[in-house]
This record gives sequence, structure tokens and C-alpha cells, in this order.
Amino acid sequence: MADFVADRQHDAFRGAIEEGQRAGEFSADLDPHDAANFLLTTINGMRVLAKADPRPARLAGLVDTALRAL
Repeated sequence: MADFVADRQHDAFRGAIEEGQRAGEFSADLDPHDAANFLLTTINGMRVLAKADPRPARLAGLVDTALRAL
């Protein structure tokens, strides 16, 4: 079940990245599959961190860094 959810999330991220590339919002040389994996693992890591250290400023910094990486 968890694999199914992760696959659906990955596919949604990949689709959004591909759409963003067509719109010129993401670089054309960004690999949508790899970027989707990056987002999925980043978000899952943030979920773990939020349980251990839920300070909003720390999480906001991670979001900013992840978005700049794209």
C-alpha cells in the first residue's frame, strides 16, 4: 500500500514538473523523474523532522532550499 501511495505521489510530482517545463517555469534540462524523487524524499524527510522538531522556521528553511534546488 505504501508503495502505491509513493508511486502516485511521484507520478503527480513528475507530471507537475513536466507541465512546469512546458510553461518555462522549470529548466528544460531538469530530469522530471529525478526531480520527483528528490521532492518525494525531501517531503518524507520533512515529515520525520516535523515530528522530532516542529519549529516552523526550521521547516520553512527546508522548503525554501528544496524549491531553490529545482
